[in-house]
Amino acid sequence: MSRAQRKAPRRKTPAAKPEPSGLGAMALDNPVAAGGWLVMVLTGCLIIANATAFQSGPHPAPLFATRKAAPPPAPALTPAEERARSAQRVLVRDVQVELRRLGVYEGSLDGLKGPATDRAVRAYQRSRGLRDTGQIDEGLLARLAMDTGSGAPEAGLPPLPVPPPEPPAAHQQTGSQSETTLSGERARVARIQAALVRLGYGPLNVDGYSGEQTANAIRRFELDRGKPITGALSPALVTEIEKVTGRPLGG
Repeated sequence: MSRAQRKAPRRKTPAAKPEPSGLGAMALDNPVAAGGWLVMVLTGCLIIANATAFQSGPHPAPLFATRKAAPPPAPALTPAEERARSAQRVLVRDVQVELRRLGVYEGSLDGLKGPATDRAVRAYQRSRGLRDTGQIDEGLLARLAMDTGSGAPEAGLPPLPVPPPEPPAAHQQTGSQSETTLSGERARVARIQAALVRLGYGPLNVDGYSGEQTANAIRRFELDRGKPITGALSPALVTEIEKVTGRPLGG
C-alpha cells in the first residue's frame, strides 16, 4: 500500500460547551422578566430594612414588636391636691344624692361627674329657672338640700319655716318651745330635728323628743344618703348631717 493511500488522520472536534441552566438560563432567555424580578427583590429588601433598622423612633404600626412600652407613671399628687380631689368627690356624691331625692338623677352614687350627673344638674337648673351651666359647687348643694321638690323655689331659697312644736301629751306642754331653752340630751335632739327640717325632711316638731315622727325623718335622710336605714339618733347621723350642711350642730 502506498503512502498516498494512507488515511488522513481525523481532526479532533471541539467539545460542546455546557448550556447554562437554572436562573442563568432564565435570565438569558428572558432578560426583561429577570430584571423585573431583581428590581422587586431589591425593593422588598429596602422596605424591610427601612422598617426594621432605618427608623429614628418607634413606628406607630410595626411589623413586629418584642414588648409593649410601659405607659409613663402618673405624677404623684401633693397632699393638698389629694384633699381637694377627695372633697370634690364627696361634693359630687352629695349632689347626686339630693338630685336622686328630687327624682332628677337615677345613676350611681359614685361621686364621679359623668354624663348622667351633668344631665341631671342641667335638668334641675332649667326646671328652677337657673342658668344652665352644669357646674357643681357648694352653692348648688345648699340649694338642693333646701329644695322640697314642690315646684320652683323662691329666689334666694329662704330657710324652710319650722312648724310650731306639738309637745307630747305625756309632758303636758303648751305652746312652742325654742331650741335654745332646752338643755342636755333634749337640746341635742332638737338641733338634729331642726337640721332635718332645714334639709327638707319635715314636717317635724322641734321639741327635743325623739318619737316616730323624728325616726321617719331620719329614715328618709338615711335612704337619700345611701346609709343603713335605722331611724335612730347616733353619732354617725350627726356626722352625716354636718357633712351635708357644712357646719357643726354644736353641743
